[in-house]
Amino acid sequence: MLTSKGSHPELYGWQVVLRNPPQLIICEGEFDRLVLKSQGFSVVTSTSGAGTFREEWATALSSIQKIYICFDLDEAGQNGALRIGRMIPHSKIITLPEAVGKGGDVSDFFVRLERKKEDFLSLMKEAQTVPPQSPDALPVISYPPSKPKTVLKNRVQEIKDRFPIVHIARKYIRLRQSGDRFVGQCPFHNDRTPSLVIYSSSNTFHCFGCRKHGDMISFLMEIEGLGFVQALNLFDNLTCLLMIFSLLF
Repeated sequence: MLTSKGSHPELYGWQVVLRNPPQLIICEGEFDRLVLKSQGFSVVTSTSGAGTFREEWATALSSIQKIYICFDLDEAGQNGALRIGRMIPHSKIITLPEAVGKGGDVSDFFVRLERKKEDFLSLMKEAQTVPPQSPDALPVISYPPSKPKTVLKNRVQEIKDRFPIVHIARKYIRLRQSGDRFVGQCPFHNDRTPSLVIYSSSNTFHCFGCRKHGDMISFLMEIEGLGFVQALNLFDNLTCLLMIFSLLF
């Protein structure tokens, strides 16, 4: 993660930037990043919403040949995309179709609408650059500032509430408790000394060796080689088994 001293926003996916990919997508939120990553795209996102993208991040990304911005289809998302588009002049903004609904996002596009990678590539071909001074070429859509959580986000939150990441990680690696944290050897690289830390308070993990990080869903995706939807379905199956077990015993 790329962080700025004295501030809270972070850039998830910084390790992707270090590889200097030929193209990169900036999206809004960790859910969308995981979905796009599962489709084979190079993706980064800010941890603190559409309006927190920092100038130093834009400078760091400026050497990447093709940059696309895809934010939620609401006022905050559209304004955030315009702002980043002016910070990175050669970037292009991807506009999601109206079918995702007011406040719809990348997760709605792939999961709820069941669109494919080829459909998103078509949106990328239609992406537009932002004029330096005037936003007229890409009008802001005025939607209500607050939107209810989508079914997908509720589903993900239920999984996080039901399955602590420590319980999932212990199925694959040996962990040692240190205060409210757990430490173990990272399964994602040749880790000679334990560099993977699991934070119980936030239900997340971070490896200080290979820099991989995320929650229990991204942990399962990485270790089992699953896509985002496959990982959710696996957690749903575990939930069903737990419910059956509780009824029988």
